[in-house]
Amino acid sequence: MNNKLVKALFYVYGLAWLLGGLLYTGAHMISPISFSHSIIYTPEIASHFMQKLQPYWAYYAWSFIIFTIADMAVMLLGLAFRYIFGTNFY
Repeated sequence: MNNKLVKALFYVYGLAWLLGGLLYTGAHMISPISFSHSIIYTPEIASHFMQKLQPYWAYYAWSFIIFTIADMAVMLLGLAFRYIFGTNFY
């Protein structure tokens, strides 16, 4: 197994996780809605909240895509470690 591949997977995971986290945090900070535990949410209130959040859906979608890329990198990193260390390494 190539060490450059393992390093690349680490970088992809780390950078995608960081970028996705920052994007999600930014989208959460600029969104006009803050969900509260004191409000009883009905379908009408939820629909109203989603309409107010509509301009920010792209941010949430991109953060989900970036986190998915990070999760795929973790899966590939696990396969790389399994190949390097074998199945008996705990």
